[in-house]
Amino acid sequence: MSIEYALEIYDQKRQYISIILSVIVVLMFNIDTVNIIDNLSKSEITSTLSNKITEVIVSNSESNSCSQVNEDTEFQTCIQEQFATTFMALDGIDNLPIGWNFSQPLKEQFTPLSFSYIIKAVTGWIISIIAISQGAPFWFGILNNLINFKSNRSAKN
Repeated sequence: MSIEYALEIYDQKRQYISIILSVIVVLMFNIDTVNIIDNLSKSEITSTLSNKITEVIVSNSESNSCSQVNEDTEFQTCIQEQFATTFMALDGIDNLPIGWNFSQPLKEQFTPLSFSYIIKAVTGWIISIIAISQGAPFWFGILNNLINFKSNRSAKN
């Protein structure tokens, strides 16, 4: 009975810590899901770029080629190569509306400055907090399903 109770408390604390870290990341980097989706739906270049980045990240996570390496130096080299590939893919993500514009932060985020835009931004932040707190395995599964759906849809056409 005490082990089950300890596991329950551990899960609760883990979830609280995950949510707190998510709030910090979202507000620090201004990750507004509603604004990102709006930007992706309006810009074909950004949408195409994000699709390619998603494919690179999912293929790196699925390959697990580094788990089959025996020596530590080979493992470090493998990890560095995967990191470099992912970082190069993420290098072109400048078009996404992530981050604060410190020269005019309120004008950038809430243009025009009205109650509806503030509610829209706060809603986007809350969605981002919930999404980030779910953890990586959940989102890699979602991305994998999305890529499979898109490839199946394009194969039918």
